[in-house]
Amino acid sequence: MRSLRSFAVASALLSLGLPPCAADPVDPDRVITETLAQAGEEISKQCQALVRLAWPDAPGVAPEISARARAELVAFGERAITTLRISVRKVKPQYQADLVRTYIEAFRQMSSRMPPDYLAGLEEAVWFGSEEAKRIAVPELARFRYRPALLTIIDAAHEVPALNQVCIEALGRIGDERARFFLEKALNDGTPGAAEAAAVSLAQIGGRALLPLKAALRADSRLVRLSAARALLPVARVEDLSSLFEYLEEHSRDDPGTSEAIRQAAIMLDKQRQAQEASAAASSAPEEKTP
Repeated sequence: MRSLRSFAVASALLSLGLPPCAADPVDPDRVITETLAQAGEEISKQCQALVRLAWPDAPGVAPEISARARAELVAFGERAITTLRISVRKVKPQYQADLVRTYIEAFRQMSSRMPPDYLAGLEEAVWFGSEEAKRIAVPELARFRYRPALLTIIDAAHEVPALNQVCIEALGRIGDERARFFLEKALNDGTPGAAEAAAVSLAQIGGRALLPLKAALRADSRLVRLSAARALLPVARVEDLSSLFEYLEEHSRDDPGTSEAIRQAAIMLDKQRQAQEASAAASSAPEEKTP
């Protein structure tokens, strides 16, 4: 006679259109084998059946069966990507983060090309996923510097303030100058943690994104000034010398260590400037005619 637990598992599997497991205790391997056999030879249908076990709509599927189904989806690798992408919007919100983790792990089983819908699926997870699903997907998008997701990540930061710093750091890794306006505001807001991260991201992006950093050296907030100064220091160029000297003149007492590091960097940059000017002067001087 079946135990109540086995009966519940069997009932849940039948409701999903999947074969029940008669064994007591539950045998996850057997359930998975029978599930795949009933789904047929079409890979997409096999993946769909596994998704229904991994993140069931109805209660009653044993945790070990769900875990085994997730492991099987990971092993499917690229073949599971499309089904998992579609499923992000279909599973219950409490399952979305776990599904995104499985999605990423399935991708990491691959050794060749990037599936065409992998990054787009991560962006959809940022659009439609739970807070935790977004928190997992955003850094993965940043890892591949996926610029099409720029506005999606900024919207996520506005929608879920708890994700603000995660999104700020991702924008720096993506390296798109269009993010500088959002990052400039995050820096000048002066929120601890977010301000420092925004300054670092602006420095990572470089180019025109350095302009807000140089402007922030004159901010009223000591936190904003120091965040900008520390971020600018490793990437400062000869053309930034005037901003560095101005900061030292006006705010050298913000932090002695930072001020000394800026002073040393300014000295080296000034020597570099002098060398450049000397080289330019030598190259433009007329050649002496030999008699």
